[in-house]
Amino acid sequence: MKSDDDDADADAVVIGDIKLSKRQKQLILMLDRGLSNRDIAAELSISEHTVKVHLWRLFRRLGVKSRTQTLHFARTHGLLMG
Repeated sequence: MKSDDDDADADAVVIGDIKLSKRQKQLILMLDRGLSNRDIAAELSISEHTVKVHLWRLFRRLGVKSRTQTLHFARTHGLLMG
């Protein structure tokens, strides 16, 4: 079974040598909306634990340690406006 991180579909975003999956892009947009892990889980119909795993993988991929750093990275690399 393939994970979202392994998905090489056209929805992936590449920033330098960092590749973000469709799910990771989706998580960044949800963080920007200020959603909690519980809200994200409800919207995606997944468990809060799975949200935490997705966020942990996203943080590692971006080299950040928090939601705030993730949003800063996304803004400075053109993934979010404003």
